[in-house]
Order: sequence, then structure tokens, then C-alpha cells
Amino acid sequence: MLLQYFGLTLKEVEKKDLELIRTWRNDPKISQFMVFRENISPDMQREWFKKIQGAEYLYFLILHKLKPIGLTELKDINFVDRIAQGGIFIYDNEYLNSLAPFVAVFLRNNYAFQSLGLDELYCYVLETNKRAIRFNKFLGYEPVSEILADGRRRYSLQRDTFERRAEQLRVYFDSMFR
Repeated sequence: MLLQYFGLTLKEVEKKDLELIRTWRNDPKISQFMVFRENISPDMQREWFKKIQGAEYLYFLILHKLKPIGLTELKDINFVDRIAQGGIFIYDNEYLNSLAPFVAVFLRNNYAFQSLGLDELYCYVLETNKRAIRFNKFLGYEPVSEILADGRRRYSLQRDTFERRAEQLRVYFDSMFR
């Protein structure tokens, strides 16, 4: 599956992508923002890939001009309750302070709400990750829990909030990409 918008492509993760993703996840610049911070072995990565083959998981490499720059996902997709958890990380430093993360999550969220028919997306953000908190709030996510024992807080985005915010974001992206 390929999703494309404003020069970015989300490509469903394939077996050939596993070592790249594992390398990224083991890098302290990424792992410091994760609850699971242990080194991921090749065997652990293969087991993870087996797990995400079900319908309740969609993992995408984020590509800019065919160059992999990060990963985003929808996981724990519950089609009965119409809810899923999302996440993202950008590995390539060149894209950290760009619109790429915003476009990637917008594209993923649009797919979740419009194509999958979900009503809510949520994410967990470490309370110490101020950048991720600002990022999610900009996209319309709101905190919906107290800080958990592991330092995370749950943020939620409802379909109606996304739809109200989506047109503003499209206009913003359009103005930035002219």
C-alpha cells in the first residue's frame, strides 16, 4: 500500500525494511523517546514483524523522493470500537524541523478516518518530550489522561476535530509547498 501527499509517500513496511527500522530504533536519538529502550536484536525485530502482519497493524516507512526518513504507524486498530493508536518518528535529521512529520501524520490520520472509518486516534507521549507534545497539539490531539507511571500521557484526536482541522492544514501545506 502506498499513500502520497505533498511529495511524501507512506509505504507499508516490508521484510526488506526490517534492518533499517531496527537500526533506527536502536539509535539513542530515537530510543530516548520510547518507553521500550532496550537494544532490539535481529530476532526480536523478526518477531515484531510477524506480530504486525494482522489487520490491526499498519506500519509505514515515510519516504521523501524515495529516501526513507522515518516511520509511522496505526496499531491496535479496533474496527468494532473504531479506534487506533498512532505513532511516528523521524530518523533523518534533515527532516526533523520540516513539514514532513506533519504531512506524514496528516496523511496517516486522513487514511485512518476516511478509508478505515475510525472515529478516534490516540497516542502516548512521554511528558518529557515537549517537542512531541507541541506537535500533537498542533495536529488537534488533546491530553485525555494524567501522566502514567512510566511517564507517558495519552492524547486523543476525534474524527470531528480532525475534519475541522484538516482543511486548515491543507491550506497551510498548500501555501508552504508553492
